[in-house]
Amino acid sequence: MKYKVALIDDEPIIRKGLKNIIDWEQFNCEVVAEARDGFEGLKAIETHSPDIVFTDIKMPEMTGLEMLSELSDSQRNAKYIVLTGFRDFEYVKEALILGAFDFLLKPTKLNDIKKVVGRAVAELDMQKNKNDVVSKLEARYRQNLPVLREKFLYDIMMGIVTNDEEIELSQAEMGLEISNFVMLVVSTAMSGEQAKNFGALHTFSEMLGEEYDIIPVAITNKKSAFIVKLPKDSELLYSKCLQLQSMMCESFGMCICIAVSEPASGINKILSCYTQCQKVERLMGVMGEDAFMLYSDIKGDAEKYNDDKLLSKGRIIVDTIKSGAQDAEEAWCITDLEADLRRRDSVGESERAIVLQIIDSMLTVAPKASTIDREKDVFGLIDEMRKIYKSTVAENVTASHSNMKLVLKKAVEFLELNYSRPLTLRQVADSVFVSPFYISRMFSRQLGKTMTEYLNGIRIKKACELLSDVEYKVYQVGEMVGIPDAHYFSRLFKKQVGVTPTEYRNSVSGGAD
Repeated sequence: MKYKVALIDDEPIIRKGLKNIIDWEQFNCEVVAEARDGFEGLKAIETHSPDIVFTDIKMPEMTGLEMLSELSDSQRNAKYIVLTGFRDFEYVKEALILGAFDFLLKPTKLNDIKKVVGRAVAELDMQKNKNDVVSKLEARYRQNLPVLREKFLYDIMMGIVTNDEEIELSQAEMGLEISNFVMLVVSTAMSGEQAKNFGALHTFSEMLGEEYDIIPVAITNKKSAFIVKLPKDSELLYSKCLQLQSMMCESFGMCICIAVSEPASGINKILSCYTQCQKVERLMGVMGEDAFMLYSDIKGDAEKYNDDKLLSKGRIIVDTIKSGAQDAEEAWCITDLEADLRRRDSVGESERAIVLQIIDSMLTVAPKASTIDREKDVFGLIDEMRKIYKSTVAENVTASHSNMKLVLKKAVEFLELNYSRPLTLRQVADSVFVSPFYISRMFSRQLGKTMTEYLNGIRIKKACELLSDVEYKVYQVGEMVGIPDAHYFSRLFKKQVGVTPTEYRNSVSGGAD
């Protein structure tokens, strides 16, 4: 694209000479406008936005210096070359102060004019290249801005960026508007299925964003935080979250947990809100895979729920009741919890609070259970826990099987008969004459877990029975329940039971493998 040139002089012969004696093509320029005085010059500059302007100083109506003084800031980016017959330095000084690029004394040699034009073009080229680079950098910055914002917010949440001034400066640079808000931390319960986890969180984000102003921040492939602009009615937001939670379970067979902070104001409160959600998450581990909890509900007792080991064992108890896959007479998970408490030097109010929370979670999934005496000590509450367990698990097993479709019931029976050998989803599907996809959906919808998770639950239950007999080595027990890889068996057992097979054997038999 050629540079545009304007010629402003009250003498036509000067304008004509400048236009015709210079090979403007050589400089990648073209003359686009001529004017007889400063008034016409201003109009020409406004109309054509020239890059180079030749102007005389002494002209009727408005002088060249007066014209220069009237230029807007954007118009001053052009290169103004002043022509003058005055040899008074004051004129030159004023012209330079007003932004003139250079000046030439009349009469002027052709080579001098060419040199000035050449320098003006060189500076314009340099400025253009610089502007192109800046434009590209700005475009790339705008393109990456969502990622940069998310990374910035992640660093605040993780305590990586803590300086308030730095946070506020970066917030302004990135155009982040965070005033009154509440934070949600949403996590999925699926392990290993990265694409499905991502899809579920993305769907949650899209559907929540349809009604609320949100900023999503990915934490892991299974967990995301959402900074939600505080609505007028928080209860409507919470109802929407519960609705989405239910939809995820029913439509995708995926359970999600939602932890909610207290309302806060300002970007500097993000870290404290995330900390609140982490405390809620710790307690939600007991409640199961589809929990929803506000920090305000546990605020006064939040510090009591810091025992991750007990909370993990409580989660196993609740999941056992929900699955309905355990023998009501063999509440090994409660026995394991009691053994942990009895090994401790002291058992205080924190442990008692956690046991009560576990009982409350049990009652949530077993609403027909009788009421309990909440004034008992920890071990008295353990006895109450056993009563709930024994009175509900058998009923849940019966209800689970009676509500199952016949196909799923037969598939479960097939697993219970064949757990000791390697099994695939196709083998199970073939045993009941349906497709793998169909049987997989039935497990997710009817039982709330995958076929593999259900099968592993059967295997680990049987392993617990076999570990009570010291005749078998731990690796032999793994082989007997269909898990020949000793390392995988140990990891899976600890994930479900909370302790390794050897630790479990020691807790129930007092012996060693």
